[in-house]
Amino acid sequence: MTSQSPLPVEALPADATPAAEAAARAWAAMQVFVTAQDRRRKLREAFDFGRGLGRVTALLTLADGPLTMGELADSQGVDPPNATVIVDKLESRGLVERTPHPEGNRRKLVTLTDAGRKAAAQAREIIARPPAAIAELPPDDLAALERILTRLVKTAS
Repeated sequence: MTSQSPLPVEALPADATPAAEAAARAWAAMQVFVTAQDRRRKLREAFDFGRGLGRVTALLTLADGPLTMGELADSQGVDPPNATVIVDKLESRGLVERTPHPEGNRRKLVTLTDAGRKAAAQAREIIARPPAAIAELPPDDLAALERILTRLVKTAS
């Protein structure tokens, strides 16, 4: 197998076609690039939430509207005690508040405060900001990249 890229392309059969090799190199390059653009560090610096992203994803989820503790736990893929810890931490920072559910006091709604909405907006901006390597591409390259990625997204759906 020949390679025109320094990226490792393992697990291809020895008789892989040039197109298969090129696809594997492109896939490997995309993985390396996306992994290098991980936003967790920037989110940790912005919010000082620790290593996990549970509080950030909870903020982003709650930006769509209030949820019960159970709904929040389900949306985050965590058990209810873990959701309670996340909400406790967010509440201690003034980012969310618990209010009685209109259908009964046994359930609580978790709602973003004004500070929580601002934090969610800031998190969205950090996540959405394109890396410099993309932002600095010439317009024709950006248009080609967008066209290709849009086509890939459509075929993945």
